[in-house]
Amino acid sequence: MLPERKFKLSQKQVIRSAIAFLILLSLGLLIPAIVRLDKDTATVHKTPTEENKREFDVSLERVKTTVGGIGTIATIAGGIVLFLNFKVAQDKQITERFSKAVEQLGSDKIEVRLGGIYSLERIAKDSPADHWTIMEVLSAFIREQLPLTPKKQSQPNFAESFLQSQKTEDKLTQLEFSTDIRAALTVIERRESSQDPEDSRIALLRTNFSQTNLWGVKLQEVDLRNANFEKTLLQETCLQGADLSNANFQEAWLAYANLQGANLWLTNLQEAFLAEANLQTANLWNANLKWSHLINANLQQANLMSANLQGAALQNANLNDSILLATDLRNTNNLTIDQLIGDNPPLLCGVALPSQITDIDPNRDCDQMPQRLVERFGYSLEEATQIVDEARQKQWD
Repeated sequence: MLPERKFKLSQKQVIRSAIAFLILLSLGLLIPAIVRLDKDTATVHKTPTEENKREFDVSLERVKTTVGGIGTIATIAGGIVLFLNFKVAQDKQITERFSKAVEQLGSDKIEVRLGGIYSLERIAKDSPADHWTIMEVLSAFIREQLPLTPKKQSQPNFAESFLQSQKTEDKLTQLEFSTDIRAALTVIERRESSQDPEDSRIALLRTNFSQTNLWGVKLQEVDLRNANFEKTLLQETCLQGADLSNANFQEAWLAYANLQGANLWLTNLQEAFLAEANLQTANLWNANLKWSHLINANLQQANLMSANLQGAALQNANLNDSILLATDLRNTNNLTIDQLIGDNPPLLCGVALPSQITDIDPNRDCDQMPQRLVERFGYSLEEATQIVDEARQKQWD
């Protein structure tokens, strides 16, 4: 039984109670009218005066009007009852379809599982009240099919292998999901997201997407905490606003990916290829970006507090108005002074700069940093000041 049905049944009970009330009200009007008509009939037979005949006519019309009103109410009530019976039958049918589709997901035959997935998509469209329940079922199906388990053997560097393969068909085939998982992801992608409950996210946390092809997939606002994307093809993927905290993107291919506003706290992006990626306003606090490729990436207003960018390629990366607090930029490649100055430069405090940049104070913006942390992240001024003081005193090895 789908959970949303309880509210529907309570609505039906209210409507039925209202119909019963109207019938009782009609009878309450009809009975006095009949009593009055009976009295006036006896009077007119006993004393057939003009006045008594007029009162009899008035009573007779009152009864006719009341009976007509009851007939109208009965017709309306009958229509409502028929409608309610139709809804009950429809709800029962949807529940049966739902149960059958969920049962199909457990089949060992892929064609049966596919049938179950697309049946659930149809139910979500037919019954908006069941939309979120179905998205949760499909999310659970993906998590069950892709459990977070360690890889048994090491694989060659994916970015290099992918470039060397020149995107050949054979290489991409090796990276494809099974058809049913791809179908479930597609249904989630093309769902009517306006029907998602407020403050709810599709839950694909702790899912193992490693070494798969997710080119162009749209998973914006999805909960992907602790997910594994190691060596995964994510070119042009939309992860805008997604929660990717503590996820593993080591050696993943994220060229042209949209990570705007994503939460990448404690995320491992070591050796990830992020050329042309959009990381505007992303939270990269304590993220590992060591040896990552950020050529032409947009890091405007990104939070890079305590992030490790050692050896990262930052050629033409946009760092405007980003937070570089206790950020490790040692041994970065192609980072220029021009990227750290200008009309809207990044905020520097306690930063470990590359050895070739000697003309910039790594604590240049420590004085204004607390207020910026208050404005952007909602810290109290006391908390922000303490964070900045600790960063200012950090000793780099």
